[in-house]
Amino acid sequence: MKSIYAYLFSWLGAPTRVVELTVAAPTAPQSDRQSKIEIGQYNERLVSNELSKLDPRYYRVLNNIMLPSSDGNTSFAQIDHIILSIYGIFCLETKGYSGSIFGDNNENDWTIVYPGNEYTQPNPVSQNHKHKMAIIKLLGRHNLKARINAFIIFPSAKRITVQNTDAVGDLSTSMLKLSGYSNIVYSMAEVHDLTNKLKLANITDKARREQHSREIALLAIFPKSNVSEYAH
Repeated sequence: MKSIYAYLFSWLGAPTRVVELTVAAPTAPQSDRQSKIEIGQYNERLVSNELSKLDPRYYRVLNNIMLPSSDGNTSFAQIDHIILSIYGIFCLETKGYSGSIFGDNNENDWTIVYPGNEYTQPNPVSQNHKHKMAIIKLLGRHNLKARINAFIIFPSAKRITVQNTDAVGDLSTSMLKLSGYSNIVYSMAEVHDLTNKLKLANITDKARREQHSREIALLAIFPKSNVSEYAH
């Protein structure tokens, strides 16, 4: 028997600072977590494969980029996909939910419904806004000629019902939206320079990426906390 918080902090590799609510330790949380990671990676590959079909004369695509965060809650921002093009910059977040998604851009939590089960998840539009701000901070507002466009993509969702935003969709709908941007904003030389800045800033160190994973897991437990100091 051990504290549920002590168990969670131990599992996440973080210092144990809270001891309360004694319960039996779960038997195999890692397997569930690993399954979610694999589902997420599969859906990210679906999106990456589709993005790879964009015309390289006009687009550059970066996948799985981690930048210093502009959000005080975590140390880093891990961004699924960044598209840099003559038509603008796009920040894409992929979610692997396979059920029906119901939400509102003005609400903190959205509902994911499966047959016989449902649960809530934080509004991904808010999450992706933080990713967008990390890109802006890295590139510098003075280097941007237009706002960064942000999309949330659900490649495996059965149904998507989200109000007060048009920045959410399945993969095919999102690709159509992307192709709808036709006004030229940047030269390819500028696209090349901005792409290189992001590539150079990308954090590839395994230890820091693992730290980010621990921070995200802690943030799911304590959503309004600054978790960066606990996840080292």
